[in-house]
Amino acid sequence: MLPPVEELQRDPSTRSQWIEYSTFDAESTWLLRSALEERLRGIYWSQGQSLWDLYNTYLVPFAECLTDLERAGIYVNKEMLQAAEVQATRHRAEAEATFL
Repeated sequence: MLPPVEELQRDPSTRSQWIEYSTFDAESTWLLRSALEERLRGIYWSQGQSLWDLYNTYLVPFAECLTDLERAGIYVNKEMLQAAEVQATRHRAEAEATFL
């Protein structure tokens, strides 16, 4: 099992390895993002717009909205959630029976 991250970062015997790993991780993430952008720019979806345009127009704002909701928290009506779970479980059982 690995020691806690703080220990890996601060321990002189593992610090250089930690830095190397972190640098590699950041560079790999950037290269992956760049490759994804290049591919998405090459695939068109509507009216001359690429999937990269779709991503920036719809998915980025949606992800930011989800992040804001997560940070602020949202009220959950527990009774309503439990009723929805019961209904979903029933629908699943019906769908499984139909399939079988």
